[in-house]
Amino acid sequence: MILLDAAGAQADTIIDDFENADGGIWPLIADDLGPIVSNSESGLTGVVGGVRNAQLNFISGPGIDPEWVNADVDAFNPGNIEYGNAAGSLGSVSLTYDGGTGLNLDLTDPHGSGTTTDFDASAILIDVIIPGGGPGGIPFLPVDVSLTDGSATTSTVNRVISAIGVVSIPLSEFIGLDWSDIDAINFAFAPNDVTRDFILGSLEFDWVDEKIPEPATLALFGVGLLGLGLARRRRK
Repeated sequence: MILLDAAGAQADTIIDDFENADGGIWPLIADDLGPIVSNSESGLTGVVGGVRNAQLNFISGPGIDPEWVNADVDAFNPGNIEYGNAAGSLGSVSLTYDGGTGLNLDLTDPHGSGTTTDFDASAILIDVIIPGGGPGGIPFLPVDVSLTDGSATTSTVNRVISAIGVVSIPLSEFIGLDWSDIDAINFAFAPNDVTRDFILGSLEFDWVDEKIPEPATLALFGVGLLGLGLARRRRK
């Protein structure tokens, strides 16, 4: 799942662009009568491995049935995932990408040493459109991002999203993984305030430019060397 642009440098890899939902199964709605709702969608384009596993947990509410929380990939406004809640209710959203049987992503640098510390993907990016709310209406959205390798080793990094924009989580913060075989990616969002919703635009890997010379650059370099050779001959 390594993408190259025309220059040979690696392009960003989409984890989920939230453009597609399988058969209109979304939205997921959970309430105090059915506190956990899960769904697995397969064959999706714009999703790494083609499979999106979602789980919505109802955490708390004022005790009036039915109080609910929901998550939605909007068919009428594609490209977003939205979380919402009824007044006084609170829940959490978990998104897992494992391709069904494992992603087998090789994130090591194909042009470097190939070691597990010399990876070319520099960060995971979360595009935040509305970051939710916290005490006093201040945006405050905790998220745990977990990567699991082929040996079932998992490393988790925590963030608190507090503003609109792209949140970058460097891969260097994930510890002890075999970067040549990443099998699963999980995002666990836990809004901690009952008054605000959140909307995300996309999840993706950000790749380092490999600085591979373009063919035109190599040609100019060759012409330069040829010119130096002719100049030396003339001096002799």
